[in-house]
Amino acid sequence: MRSASGLELPGLAQLYLGTQVDDQGQGATFRAKRDDLEKLLRFYFEHYGHYRAAEFYPATTRRFLRWLATTKKADGTAYAETTISRVYSTVRHFARWAHRERKCFPMGSPVEGVSPPKEPEPPWKGLREKDVDRLITAAHALRNRPKRSGATNQGTRDLALLHALLGSALRISELLSLEVSQYDGRRFLGVIVKGGHRRDRVPVHKKENREAIASWLSERGDNPGPLFCTRSGKPLLRRQAYGIIKRIEAQANAHLPEGERFTVSPHELRHTLGRELANDRGERFARKQLGHRSGRQLYRYIQPSDADLEDLFD
Repeated sequence: MRSASGLELPGLAQLYLGTQVDDQGQGATFRAKRDDLEKLLRFYFEHYGHYRAAEFYPATTRRFLRWLATTKKADGTAYAETTISRVYSTVRHFARWAHRERKCFPMGSPVEGVSPPKEPEPPWKGLREKDVDRLITAAHALRNRPKRSGATNQGTRDLALLHALLGSALRISELLSLEVSQYDGRRFLGVIVKGGHRRDRVPVHKKENREAIASWLSERGDNPGPLFCTRSGKPLLRRQAYGIIKRIEAQANAHLPEGERFTVSPHELRHTLGRELANDRGERFARKQLGHRSGRQLYRYIQPSDADLEDLFD
């Protein structure tokens, strides 16, 4: 092991990303954490003219947080509170890892005793029940459109994708990573979720959700491969899945007045099931389905929206 005086932050950051953020540098989590640590490195060199880890103290971390709060981005805007909170979370995890594994801070971890920045109340991003109904109706309408002779009915796949998201609360990347053998008709098995953890079983709630997946599997066949695939059998990509959800959204909004139109993303479908389970069965059930380890993470899924508060006066 190198001595503390010889360790520098860029090398530590690279080692941290390579060993602690396990998605081969391809995912959004890796890119976000890399960008967060690049902000730290930029600040550190601008202020001190070097990258020596041995001179990284709690006072440095406090100064870094003040720098984030006053620094402008390339477009001239300030960093949002959510961004500052996320950056600090990354730096804290990195610093604790480096202190534990590399003993590179002779005066102790540079994040201990540092008060975290104010964390804004996260908005709830789920859908109203009537908007869920509108999405499902729209997906059925798209599925039932005439198709070209001999073409695969991708509308059945797209409807199943919507129902799988609504019924499981999996993240879109988690769902698209599944093989057909990982669905047993009621649940997804051996799901690798965010952070590289493995969940043995993820139930698919509601009969209509399971029936939609079964219809797709009937058309897809039982050949090995990705659960959700293209006509050629290749895995459906994240951008393709996002485009599917946006096409369904456009169909759902086609005949709605301006004030009733809504937007949706795959992650909002996760929020939607989280809220429904929390209301119907309690927070413990919602947390288990979502795969969260703490109730703090669950808060954004179960807090009432502004619309919910307004409904109290109806």
